[in-house]
Amino acid sequence: MLVTSFTVPFSARDADGDGVADGSDSCPSTPNGESVNVSGCGASQLDSDNDGVYDNLDQCPNTPAGASVNASGCSASQSADGDGDGVEDDSDECPNTPAGESVDAQGCAQSQLDDDGDGVANDVDQCPNTPEGESVGSYGCAESEPKG
Repeated sequence: MLVTSFTVPFSARDADGDGVADGSDSCPSTPNGESVNVSGCGASQLDSDNDGVYDNLDQCPNTPAGASVNASGCSASQSADGDGDGVEDDSDECPNTPAGESVDAQGCAQSQLDDDGDGVANDVDQCPNTPEGESVGSYGCAESEPKG
């Protein structure tokens, strides 16, 4: 009896088409077109900081271990809204809004604005209608204005 052995070329199966063979793919259902790491996992399948929010949705990718997070993956210490006024810090023009005050789209409460443009915020401005261009003191009053 004569036995001959030979090798047949074989291409490894890759069911999800991510470029990582199924036998080495830790994430066998990668969404079509998503970039993957060497284990075959994309950002929508990974949670690098183990906070329960997948990396593709995680706005705070380095959450401390064990910290509670919001839907964006941020703990209280990482909050993207430091003053809690509902306006994210990156677009908040008034980052220290007093608690409980209503704010405008820029994150400013009425008390933080300067309606008469004299450089003194409304909450301390004792002369809220200073004429434009007049120099004022620390309470927002020009020398020509009566206080109050």
